[in-house]
Amino acid sequence: MAIAPDDPDTLYVGGEPIGIWVSTDAGQNWTHLDSVWDVPEVKGIGYPVTVVEPHVRDISFDSKDPNIIYAALQVGSMIKSADRGATWSLMVEGFDADVHTIVPSPVNSERVFLATGGHDNRLGKSTGRALFRSDDSGGSWAPIGMEFAQEYSVPLVMAPEDDSVLYSAVASGPPPFWKRPTGAETALIRSRDAGSSWQQLNTGFAELATDFPIAIATDEGAPGHVYLGSNAGCLYHSADGGDTWEKLDVTLPEICDLKVVHA
Repeated sequence: MAIAPDDPDTLYVGGEPIGIWVSTDAGQNWTHLDSVWDVPEVKGIGYPVTVVEPHVRDISFDSKDPNIIYAALQVGSMIKSADRGATWSLMVEGFDADVHTIVPSPVNSERVFLATGGHDNRLGKSTGRALFRSDDSGGSWAPIGMEFAQEYSVPLVMAPEDDSVLYSAVASGPPPFWKRPTGAETALIRSRDAGSSWQQLNTGFAELATDFPIAIATDEGAPGHVYLGSNAGCLYHSADGGDTWEKLDVTLPEICDLKVVHA
């Protein structure tokens, strides 16, 4: 789900199979955007496993122009609208087709980051691995995070106090591979230069090498505060931008997403 940056009552929701719905009254009523299926290639998107259908994985808005929307299609690349979803165009060049997360910069509206599942990399079709950056609103893309051999990612967040600081995590292969003795073979990583270079963070918790921090959240009200939620249902917190970590005393089911909300 995504909230329009210029109207908190306007919500966009993506589903499985591929579909996007919009509400302009804070969720009381919904309209399906048939325009998504006007993109001819959408009808042909397949999926390599039978337990999941092609679906919308993420929805994000351009930071300067709320009419521009990006939507990630699982193993179907990404679609972009310049008119709030009335029409869409398919984006396929220069990045991995298994787009999981889209993060536009709030400062530089032409800069967009992607976290992907590395589908094309494993097929030998992509020179990149898990992470990509565009500096021209998606017109072209460059691989980033190439310091690491891992090719799978989901979480990608930007520090609210500094758009050059990014947090992500990468794993070796998708979730079915994590059943091996070495687990996800995770690297929790941070960039301080808008993705040009990355460093691995040491959490101090051995299980975060085998588990995967499927969700990362920053706190807009507290600079430097970062939270991790793992696929094993564990929560971790850093108060210094990821330099040191503590494990929170809470037990949860498998975590899929994580948000920081001030009541």
